[in-house]
Amino acid sequence: MAAHAVLGASGSHRWMVCPGSIRLSEGAPNGSSPQAIAGTVAHTLGENALAVVQQNRDPYFGDWADYLENAVGWAVDPDYPDVIVDRDMVDAVKQYARLTVPMIQSDPNMAHIELRVSLKGYGRTKQGRAIALEMFGTADFVFVDLATGALHIMDYKHGAGITVEPADNPQLKYYAAGVLANLAETAPEILSAIETVISTVVQPRDDHLIPIRHYCYTVEEIEDWVEDDLLPAALATQEPDAPLVAGDHCRFCPAQARCPERRTQQMEKAKMKFSDTEDCFIPEKSVQELSIAELRALLDSAEDIIAYVKSAQKYAHESLEQNSLSAEDADELGYKLVKKRAMRKFKGGDEQVADALCEEFGLGDDELFTKKLRSPAQIEKEIGTARAKKSDTWNGLIVSESSGTTLARDDDNRPAVKVATAKDKFSKVEDEEDEEESLV
Repeated sequence: MAAHAVLGASGSHRWMVCPGSIRLSEGAPNGSSPQAIAGTVAHTLGENALAVVQQNRDPYFGDWADYLENAVGWAVDPDYPDVIVDRDMVDAVKQYARLTVPMIQSDPNMAHIELRVSLKGYGRTKQGRAIALEMFGTADFVFVDLATGALHIMDYKHGAGITVEPADNPQLKYYAAGVLANLAETAPEILSAIETVISTVVQPRDDHLIPIRHYCYTVEEIEDWVEDDLLPAALATQEPDAPLVAGDHCRFCPAQARCPERRTQQMEKAKMKFSDTEDCFIPEKSVQELSIAELRALLDSAEDIIAYVKSAQKYAHESLEQNSLSAEDADELGYKLVKKRAMRKFKGGDEQVADALCEEFGLGDDELFTKKLRSPAQIEKEIGTARAKKSDTWNGLIVSESSGTTLARDDDNRPAVKVATAKDKFSKVEDEEDEEESLV
């Protein structure tokens, strides 16, 4: 499993805005979510597929597309042997491979898969102050196109729901800076040929209409960003009173559950305060007492507030599970780990259990087993999205029906549902009565 720098590329969007998060994150549990683990496995799948091309391997897997097809149903990452590659993951990674494979084939020596880059060459600011912490990261794919003078930095994002843009993306600029620093030291003749840096985000599973997005910089813009923004931010994290700044960047911060700035912000948005009579947070107002502006602010922050509470629960659970709290802190916390509610289940294999129940109670297959058609999404994974969309039979079997309404912001691209008012309903009743009278 790859190591992560404290001042790494993937977290730069956070610590550059909130330098105090580095100090606050020391010793904080940082477990991976199922979504993050799936993303790691997808990266491994993509890395293996591109290696087939770069290393010209063909004895077992065939070409890169064969490898991906054969990977369905297999665990490809030894760190996560329980995570099985499915059709959805393969289809997503294929979009990344189709973009990068031609580059590898055009010049394998200029293509780099999962390239570790370091910013130690930028170890001092303009004022000569040294950066104490290590600064490195791993770029998913790097390619130097000598014909066009372009340095390509590509980042594969397997996640959905949080759209990642390449423009002004600190993670991608960090990678670009690391590559440029490395070339300055090892291959200055290649560096001199580079005029532009093209940052690319490949995010096939997100709802964004364009799954592959690019943004272009000059080399000078990257170097200026390092000197004017990145290094001063890195230096700020070393200050003993480095400030805490709450915002959208808190979402994946390991310290969010213990952050006082985050707590203050979320409790203010939720219109809550610490009770004088009870040792807990309580709302200042009922929902009905909120002004429209306060209701809007609360709705806008609901997802963050829920995520904050879940983060606090996760942090407390991991702290107790890892026994990382002192006896005094554990006692003050007032929570403990208990067994989850026991659920009854059969002992032994299905066939063994079924045979015993059949012999003892005379039950047949209809009483012992259930069979249900899988959902369109599950079956589509087996067929393949591209193949399904081309099938008239498939399209004729599918219908999309909404289960109701949900709240969304005004800037959501879905059209608003027209809700009938009391006046509309009354007018409809009158029209129906008039129609009945006309028929008499």
